[in-house]
Amino acid sequence: MIVTSTAAAFGAQVPILNGLRTLGNNTPMLNSWAGDGNYWYTPNPMVTNYYYVTFASAFGDDPVAAVNALAKRNKAAIAKGGSTGGFITGPAAIDGLVTALKRTGGSTNGARLAAEMEKFKNVTTLSGKVSFSKSLHTVFGRQYRVIRVQNNVPKVVGTIKAKVVPKI
Repeated sequence: MIVTSTAAAFGAQVPILNGLRTLGNNTPMLNSWAGDGNYWYTPNPMVTNYYYVTFASAFGDDPVAAVNALAKRNKAAIAKGGSTGGFITGPAAIDGLVTALKRTGGSTNGARLAAEMEKFKNVTTLSGKVSFSKSLHTVFGRQYRVIRVQNNVPKVVGTIKAKVVPKI
């Protein structure tokens, strides 16, 4: 199988995909979260055989019912933002903050909260279980949704989680 992989977003994405498709190249294209959302889809050629990973599905087919409920409640705002899975990161961050507050006995001291968050291992959030560490000041361990787009219709086709965090 031949696969085209890109991390293009915004202005670069359309010419890459449309160029390949108008030449008759229909190999699957893989993208990162940079290709999330439907804001860039074109009517001709339609986006097809295109895959990306994201934090959550904005299209009502997320494997987590609570995510779908949130997406439904905020459908207009999510659509205005490009229908990306990024809508889940704010609520997930609040879940993390609530966990840190509980673990510190309600302390609002920033240093104490940060120290507690640096100990996070598989903390439950709306976006799934996440970890955080002193050396990696970003969330890791999250289960991402794999979205496949066929004829401009995005659909969750599975989930994936990084098995190893490389030493950098």
